[in-house]
Amino acid sequence: MNKFKQTLLAVINASVWTYKDCCTLLFNILHSPQLVTCVLANRITHRNNLQVSLCRSRFKWCRIGITGINNSLVIEDGCNFSGLKVGLRMGGVKCCLSTINASANRRVYIGVSDGCNVVMGRGCLLSDNIHIHTTDYHPVYDCNGERINPPSDIIIGNNVWICKDVMINKGTYIPDGCIVGARALVNKK
Repeated sequence: MNKFKQTLLAVINASVWTYKDCCTLLFNILHSPQLVTCVLANRITHRNNLQVSLCRSRFKWCRIGITGINNSLVIEDGCNFSGLKVGLRMGGVKCCLSTINASANRRVYIGVSDGCNVVMGRGCLLSDNIHIHTTDYHPVYDCNGERINPPSDIIIGNNVWICKDVMINKGTYIPDGCIVGARALVNKK
């Protein structure tokens, strides 16, 4: 019951109460309760992890997993995501989805760790079963003890269309206006 009160207070303190905002927030609560709970719980605990506009973006069947503090997930107003799954871990990670008037269909996985960034520009379209990862999730060392697979940032420009079954790996830069074809593997500029 105490958690419900905290959640209700966080919603009231959001102070974004136009009719459209209320309808969109209700849509998000019904379709992505885990995402809404994660966002509101972060606002209550002040762990500096999320900056999400729940009342001006639409989320359906979305999940966010965050480990550590001082991660940053920024989702700007006007996004439309369905099936988005974001994992941030290790702290000091930044994922910026400023995709105004963009949409993401089912199963878009974004994994960010080891202090890296994923930045996605405005107006991007994301299809189904897309994987975006800044790391290999396991270090590989040479015989001298030096890491040979360091993590790296991913930058996706404005108005980029990413088709079905694409994998975007660490160190990728996709300029404005590009189309990434189905089942592509992208790992550099």
